[in-house]
Amino acid sequence: MSNDNILVEREFEIPLGGQIHKVKATAAFLVHGFHFTPGGMKEEGAYLLNFTLGGQQAEMFQPDKNRYSREQAKRVAESAFASGQVEAHVRSQIQSWIYLGVSPTKRDRTAFEEWCRRSRGSGAQDGGERVSPCD
Repeated sequence: MSNDNILVEREFEIPLGGQIHKVKATAAFLVHGFHFTPGGMKEEGAYLLNFTLGGQQAEMFQPDKNRYSREQAKRVAESAFASGQVEAHVRSQIQSWIYLGVSPTKRDRTAFEEWCRRSRGSGAQDGGERVSPCD
């Protein structure tokens, strides 16, 4: 991805469980196509939010289904970061990222393994078989 496609990039330090977790949030522009205007052809696309935790991919999603010009997408993404929406999303998801093993720290891997041990036998049932992210 070229740097032209990166709209906004910020790092957050989130305290959780006695540790500080560094999360990098990046808003990127994804070109879907072009449309003609009186001023010439213009790109249109969407913006995606990408999150990394401890250098590992944690999540990527498209916040809305709107199509934007690159400039519009940058304004929308900057607004989402400035309003606190992006940091709020990080805070609401970080624990699940850690428990799913995204964070590379030994303590987090140990917490995930302990969670798996405790959840054995209490997992969801599907056709008589237990379904678990631990298997």
